[in-house]
Amino acid sequence: MRIVQIILSKGFRGAERHVAELATAQARHHDVLLIVRADSADAGGRSIRDQLPPSGALPGLRVVTVGPGLMAPGIWSHIRRFRPDVIHCHGGRAGQTVGRLRPLLPGRPSLLATMHPDYRRRWYQNHDAVVATTDWQAQEAKLGGFEGRIARVNLWLQAHPVPHAGRIAALRAEMGAELPGDVLALGVGPLIREKGFDLLVSAVRGMGHPHLKLAIVGDGPEMGALRQQAADCPAIRFLGFRGDVKDFYHAADLFCSPSRFEPFGLVFLEALDAGVPVVASASEGARTILQPLSQDGGDAFSAAAGARTGNGLALAPLAALGDADDLAEQLGVALEAMAQARGAGVRLRHRPELPAYNQATSLEALERLYAELIASAEAAAAAALKAGAPAPGH
Repeated sequence: MRIVQIILSKGFRGAERHVAELATAQARHHDVLLIVRADSADAGGRSIRDQLPPSGALPGLRVVTVGPGLMAPGIWSHIRRFRPDVIHCHGGRAGQTVGRLRPLLPGRPSLLATMHPDYRRRWYQNHDAVVATTDWQAQEAKLGGFEGRIARVNLWLQAHPVPHAGRIAALRAEMGAELPGDVLALGVGPLIREKGFDLLVSAVRGMGHPHLKLAIVGDGPEMGALRQQAADCPAIRFLGFRGDVKDFYHAADLFCSPSRFEPFGLVFLEALDAGVPVVASASEGARTILQPLSQDGGDAFSAAAGARTGNGLALAPLAALGDADDLAEQLGVALEAMAQARGAGVRLRHRPELPAYNQATSLEALERLYAELIASAEAAAAAALKAGAPAPGH
């Protein structure tokens, strides 16, 4: 199969990581052309291009760039030469740009897009299908009047090996948790308002817990304001962007997601892979991923249950969106439960089975979708030819 993957965003966050992993995995069995921006690096110099195999290392993968000016001509030229069977867009910019080009594309490639993060009709109106990574996205596309196929395919988790004890000790020291009684909370993500790190800083400052330490891994435009907000609280540290971020989950005692908006949240899967307990705001991602896995439907962080089962997934209630006081309250619930569990000789930590987020399963689902779209396009073209009419989309 000849597949075009295209993403036109900058930087390297969850969507870019997903596309890098997707293109790399598909290129082991198919011919894949990945189209990205020439100026794909963000202000910190991070780009999807840095996360891909070296040129020539994977024969099935070719990476090309467009822009930074008008991107449509470059995209059209690359697609014309490659002549794909299917074009898979990621996000609204790519979806809208390629959708507008569709009548001009040679051949009859099927066109679909994964929504990162939400549905807008103008982005995907010329597509055969959209891929929803959550139920709420699928419902949004349906209510938004999308006329093509709405496919539900999960994002996936790539398991990370447990770092050795010396590495974990070094990371804890770097994050400010050097004493045996310290409880290390971790936040991970871009420092933008949607991620709510100002709420987390406010919650930790307000609690004044003598043993609670907070480390935030990530950078972004809110860094200066957050540092100023936390200036009087030495228990809070900012570590900037780290390529080895998955190691940090294993060194933490608690993962915190204070997001005002989190459509899916690969960070939740990374935290669960490390077996670290989670305290989170009631974002869509938290409700989608955490509640089905938590005990008692996600309504209680039960030290007694954790002591019986060793299950570190027992959660505090999800905090109200945008509410620092409620977030502090749920952090307090979690800390108390962890203290009780320690008193019982139990560390609340557990790596669950996550079959719903298996990469092979999601890759197979996407390939089935591609094949069905291609077959449908071929059938429509044959029917149009028989009727003497132009093929659909032409």
